[in-house]
Amino acid sequence: MLQCANLTLRKDALIFAPDPSVSLDHIVSDREMNGVPIVFYECVFTGLSIESLEEASELSGSFGDLSQCAYLHYASYKSIMKAAIEVSVYLKYSWSKRKIHSPEEIEAFPKKFVRWIIVHFKDAMNEDEYRSSIKRFFYARCMFVLRSRSIDEAWIEFACRVKMLQRIMLQRIVIKKKLKDDSILLLKKLVDCGNLLQLQAREAACEGGMVEVCKSILCQEQFEQLEITSDVDGPWKSAVVRELLQFWSQNSEKLRGKHLFLADECKGGVKQLEEFLINRKLSALVPRTLSLPMPKCLRLLGIEWALKRCSKNECDYIDKYYRHHHTRFYNPSCVYKFEEEKGDKRRRLYISFDYAIEDQITGERRDCRPASHTGNHLLGLMRDTEILHVLFAL
Repeated sequence: MLQCANLTLRKDALIFAPDPSVSLDHIVSDREMNGVPIVFYECVFTGLSIESLEEASELSGSFGDLSQCAYLHYASYKSIMKAAIEVSVYLKYSWSKRKIHSPEEIEAFPKKFVRWIIVHFKDAMNEDEYRSSIKRFFYARCMFVLRSRSIDEAWIEFACRVKMLQRIMLQRIVIKKKLKDDSILLLKKLVDCGNLLQLQAREAACEGGMVEVCKSILCQEQFEQLEITSDVDGPWKSAVVRELLQFWSQNSEKLRGKHLFLADECKGGVKQLEEFLINRKLSALVPRTLSLPMPKCLRLLGIEWALKRCSKNECDYIDKYYRHHHTRFYNPSCVYKFEEEKGDKRRRLYISFDYAIEDQITGERRDCRPASHTGNHLLGLMRDTEILHVLFAL
């Protein structure tokens, strides 16, 4: 057992009362660190995802203890702006979800534990405020949440410089509304900077030029994941999933290792995925069907016909080469594979999703786990999920 101020850590239980004054130094000041300086551990933790820290916290010895303390203390700094004025700000613990609103507590909080700077804005953003946040939380990654149909050109210029200001990539942009055509052109300018790792957009916003932006960014080497969300239960207005999958079939090498997520009310997107896969599978048997409208018989075939469950060896392979296990679910499915062509032309999709029906009914919150060969195999319930993961691979 490790005690850190009023933080008590045990492998079999967690009793957590966060203390902002806690520092990694407090834990190791009286411990033998095998000759490794504390700054080394802090640098390692800075580059780890919250999922990796959770895994590392299970290790024995000082590294496991320090990982656990970092995992429990990491937080996000959230700022909400209106008319370029910061109207609300707070810190939120990633693990416990506890929020800190007091300016004094925020200022006293150890800056190295702040992993994210999240800025919500509807119109203009105050660049001075953001620069100040970067200086305060030097190790944090940044996320911008756009809540308007228009994008300010000055903000685009600023976002293109974030890497120089922060010494890391711009981590994530969230698009909440359908952008005007001129704003899509500005967003494309930001994308072309090669300074973005993740993009999240509402399904209703993914039409026309926005789909082309998604295709373009998926081909960039530094880019990691695209997430499409929806808050409307029913058919999707756009064909974004179908268009992206068609793009993948023609550019599989460029999209290798990229991740596509469908989230929230994503039944419409899952339906597009199923139809695409079944149609491609059928066309491999009868090539002429690829250019025909969706045959009625596809409804009878079912998605089980198009996908194959992955073995343990296959799951180990994608974990090793694509870090597939970094994606966690409360009740994970098996990992399924869709494969086309052979040899050098081979392309694959690995699909997994969260089967959380039991959790929704009972209200039980479970520990997150990666999808694997031992996951839930009720593939017919895929349309009921609220999070689906597609890995593009070769």
